[in-house]
Amino acid sequence: MAHLLDQQDYENGRIKLYKRGDVKSDYWYARIKIPNADQYKHKCLKTNDLEGARLLAFRLFFEIDVKVQAGIPVIYRSFNQVAE
Repeated sequence: MAHLLDQQDYENGRIKLYKRGDVKSDYWYARIKIPNADQYKHKCLKTNDLEGARLLAFRLFFEIDVKVQAGIPVIYRSFNQVAE
């Protein structure tokens, strides 16, 4: 994970904000731990403002929590993964 820059952790590490060193954009990315699973949801937040990225990451965190509680899938498999 050497390409992760400017890492910020929130909610005991369940939310991680970072910038990527292997891309040209200066956008923040989020990695959200999915409750009751050994998986993470990754998303580009499409902002270079840390405070804006933090708010978007927390919104995503709560959306994921609501989906998990409702039994709605958070991670989707691609058609190719399903076909195999």
